[in-house]
Amino acid sequence: SEYAFYGYPQYLLTPLLRGGSVNYLIYPGLSVLLFVPAVLLGMRSYVVLIAFNVASMFLIYYYYGKKNFLEHIPIVIIVLLLNLEFMFFSLNGGDDIIWITFIGLSYVFRKKPYMAGIFYGLSIATKQIGGIILPFYLYFLYRENDRKLPAIYQFM
Repeated sequence: SEYAFYGYPQYLLTPLLRGGSVNYLIYPGLSVLLFVPAVLLGMRSYVVLIAFNVASMFLIYYYYGKKNFLEHIPIVIIVLLLNLEFMFFSLNGGDDIIWITFIGLSYVFRKKPYMAGIFYGLSIATKQIGGIILPFYLYFLYRENDRKLPAIYQFM
């Protein structure tokens, strides 16, 4: 094991039920890479998650502003702030807000399939659970872009 080779303390490893310890990461690479700048700058890892929480609020503000639903923005933000789990889930290490923010960006840029595809790809590169919506999202993009098949090809 590389941990034994480098003298890493065994008590810091995550144990497996069948014996041994975890020596691989089951998440895709982007979920790790997003935290590297925070670690290098000596910040706590939840700073990245809080940044994505704030980014998701700005995303909601941008989307509602673009749709001229400005009177609904304060209500949405109040609901998000009153839902304590929204922010505290990230403080406790739940990183789902990252892939959800990328899915949200993909939705906001759905009229530009190329950009929507990039953000959707970033979502999948963070957590693969976003892949579940792919068939539905492709159909949605097909309908949103006046049933033009090239929009789907640009997305992919």
